Amino acid sequence: MKLLPEDLGAKWHVALVRHRAYGTSVAWAKPVEPKLGRLGRLWTKDMRLNEDIAAATLPMASETTLGYTYGLGVPAAIVGVTLAMIAGVTGDAGWAVTAAGLTAGSAYGAGVLLPRRAIHQLHKAPLKPEEVERLITNGIPGLPPFLGELANRFFRMWNRGVADQEPDTLEQAFLALALDVLRSDTIPEASQDDLRATLRALGDAVSNLPPVDESATFSLDAADLRADAELLRERADRETDPVVAESLRRQAEAHLERARASEHSSVAARRVRALRQELRAQIDALRTALPAFGQRTPAAASAAAARVDVTGFARLSESIRNVAREANAVAEAEEELHSATWSGREEALWSSSFEEETVQQVRRR
Repeated sequence: MKLLPEDLGAKWHVALVRHRAYGTSVAWAKPVEPKLGRLGRLWTKDMRLNEDIAAATLPMASETTLGYTYGLGVPAAIVGVTLAMIAGVTGDAGWAVTAAGLTAGSAYGAGVLLPRRAIHQLHKAPLKPEEVERLITNGIPGLPPFLGELANRFFRMWNRGVADQEPDTLEQAFLALALDVLRSDTIPEASQDDLRATLRALGDAVSNLPPVDESATFSLDAADLRADAELLRERADRETDPVVAESLRRQAEAHLERARASEHSSVAARRVRALRQELRAQIDALRTALPAFGQRTPAAASAAAARVDVTGFARLSESIRNVAREANAVAEAEEELHSATWSGREEALWSSSFEEETVQQVRRR
């Protein structure tokens, strides 16, 4: 079945374009800052690319696009200027028309058409199985899988000074599913768009739900912090020095804030863990259903049986998309709540510092 990089979700879309743009040098290529600009918008016009993805991937193609712009545009401009000078010396208007046409054509071709074609190939060329296999094995384009994986690890350690983390098993399962879909030739045409939408939703959901530390003890930490806060409040109530008492109360409030954050982390971790397990179950179900889907067996030879087959597969795809939407919603809500919580903490810390500074000023007077 035909798949494009965008069919695997935003994260893998960018990763696949990165592999295509850099080739073998992907192992030591440095991260680039997202940038689009006017030319980038012109080059990606009508490609139906998300603007964030276009901005993230455009700098990766800079060598190709600038190579066309300068490598072809500059020589053509020199030839155009030469022809214009000949027209000025000879007074022949034909030379001037030729120079203007050559300059305009080469500028449009080198500055718009060829870069646009290169970017279109990066984003819209159909996926090949080996491209997805390289994502699974963390390989390098142009090298055998074993050597590519070793070289990739070496260059990552060289650039970052740390070894690679263990691969995320959920991401590996999703990529294996994408590889199965890519290799399948029995999926009916009527179900392919539905399956592509399911893969996109799954890819984004898997990327938005990071692995959870199974050894985390958020709830136990919260209980200890609340007990410490209660002890600090009792000490503050017994303290006769108002400055010390106020300091103890602020410490107690800080412990309570940490306890609330720890409890929230515990709830978030449980939700993420449950959703990741459900996504894994849905991925395994879809992988199990793929080999038999669309096959013309005697039991499924009739049109009615074929409709049942398609309906069952559509129901499974819709169930997966529902789970993916819920996972994305939970991830977005957690991110918003985390940002709001930190904003509130910063405001409280600023307010506390301001009050303390005011007290000190009053005392100095």
